[in-house]
Amino acid sequence: MIKKGFFILYFLIFYCFNTFPQKTFLKIFNTPEKFEIISDVNILNNNELIMSGYYYNEMDTLYRGFIKKMTFEGVFTKDLTIMYNNTNTGVSDILAISNDSILLIGNINSSSFFIKCIDNNFNNIWEKILSFNSEYETGAGKGIIDKNLKKILIPMSIIKNPNLMDFDYSIYKLDLEGNIDSIYEFVKEGFQNSPKIYYYSKGKYIFTIVDNTETISFVDVNMNILDSTQLISSENGDYFNGGNDIYVYNNNSILYNSRLLYNTYPPKPDNVGILKYDSLLNKVCETLPQNQDELYLIDTRAMGIAVNSQNDIFLTAMASTCGDIFCNTYVMVCKLDSNLNIIWEKYYGGNLTYSPQAIISTSDDGCMILGEIRTFYKKSTADIFILKLDSEGNFTNIDNPEIVAKELLLYPNPATTEINIRLGAHLKDVTLEVYDISGKLVLTQKLENTESKINISALNSGAYIYKCYNKERVIDTGKFVKE
Repeated sequence: MIKKGFFILYFLIFYCFNTFPQKTFLKIFNTPEKFEIISDVNILNNNELIMSGYYYNEMDTLYRGFIKKMTFEGVFTKDLTIMYNNTNTGVSDILAISNDSILLIGNINSSSFFIKCIDNNFNNIWEKILSFNSEYETGAGKGIIDKNLKKILIPMSIIKNPNLMDFDYSIYKLDLEGNIDSIYEFVKEGFQNSPKIYYYSKGKYIFTIVDNTETISFVDVNMNILDSTQLISSENGDYFNGGNDIYVYNNNSILYNSRLLYNTYPPKPDNVGILKYDSLLNKVCETLPQNQDELYLIDTRAMGIAVNSQNDIFLTAMASTCGDIFCNTYVMVCKLDSNLNIIWEKYYGGNLTYSPQAIISTSDDGCMILGEIRTFYKKSTADIFILKLDSEGNFTNIDNPEIVAKELLLYPNPATTEINIRLGAHLKDVTLEVYDISGKLVLTQKLENTESKINISALNSGAYIYKCYNKERVIDTGKFVKE
């Protein structure tokens, strides 16, 4: 009886710890003397993360790699700076060998790369420095550890002609102590960069490369190509270029997110999409959260995919309403179901230049986005931000109460003759009302599409208050200025 009671108590404690909602927040870590860029994030255990990247300070121009350990409450608990030979060093990849050891991969200038194995307290276990097998080479892409074969696989981009940006690629196969087993070299005509490899099933990997378009392939343990497909979005020849993340979904499907380039004239802004493939690399479905002409999606180095315990999918990207990254931007986050139908689409920030770099799911079925906030004015800076959301995309922001989760964007602001309103893809039957500062209703319009242009040329110059609502609720209120 005592044993049964102890078991029930243990179960309740475990269940509550793993399902009780976690704190939600937006935290910004200001480091005025440093320019910090995140490269990768991995989960160490149920309550700690590890992130990697590089930074440089105002005293010199040398890049230094870093790793930081952090709780899911956004508290840093440990950090380590990594630098080799007093030259540029960056940590690009974090791989978990076991519960007690972590593998770090990074570049040392353009001539070599390092592999460093550390324990959970960041104590060194072993490390290796390996020279590139080429006259030119850009460095390591996304790698994996195959625990069945006990091998490390690291893809590399090789520059054949730096003036033409002409690339080949190679894959280094090493044992779990960093000794080279094999080097597989591939020839690919034209431009390419950022090769990545993912574990699919025993003896089978997913390999992606970016050339003039984008290709996803199945390869075996000897890097023989078993099957491949080119990522084309439509009959018009719109194609994906600049893939950022892959997730093996429900054991055999593949989720892939990338930047979409339109084959149209006049050219349209780049877009971001997520695609789903079956085990034969047949496209099942795709979703383009942003498919309008006015809202620009700026591709970032690590837009990402995360999946929670309910098989809901989270997708993140940077959203810019001015067409470049030299203005204030938003972190866009979408939640989708297993058929890539958008459940909700929300925007965060807009007061600074946010550049999301990674997204992970959390034990409360929400997600966490990590990236940098950049400035481009008197001097360039980059500070780390962490955004923790619940499963509905909400967060409690005590430090910055003016930053909220937005389900629509109104721009430009100030405006002259028209404003644009971008609705989250989940919103339907929305009405816009505009009031002058005396409270008089001066404009009403139904928003039939995801992206709407509103003519305000008849309005007098001055400040106005807007309200957007549907039958269920008020979606957003705010101010804009008519010049």
